[in-house]
Amino acid sequence: MMKWKARTETTNIGILELGNIVFDEDYMEVSIDICSMSDELKREVEKAIEIAKVNRTKEIEKLNLENGYNRPSAWSDKPVNIDFTYLRVVIQANEPIRTSIEIGFTDAECYSAN
Repeated sequence: MMKWKARTETTNIGILELGNIVFDEDYMEVSIDICSMSDELKREVEKAIEIAKVNRTKEIEKLNLENGYNRPSAWSDKPVNIDFTYLRVVIQANEPIRTSIEIGFTDAECYSAN
């Protein structure tokens, strides 16, 4: 595994028109931190988070039932903590380029002392 030194920059450099992609490996993945997004996109992200919370609750309840666990599965009424947000770009040989917005979040009361 190769490690690269990285620096953080926030720059709007305009629009690029790209041509053919040529690379030595069959797979490349790039993750770019998102510094800001439009209000419309924020609303879509909020909807996706609510769906993910429901799905995660179902997963935890299933694990509790199957394994006799007693992990909490309810979310607090507070907004979630956003841990990270980035644009993921996947380039794979003979496949269309795939992009997604990846967001990590936790319950606002997850680490509460109460």
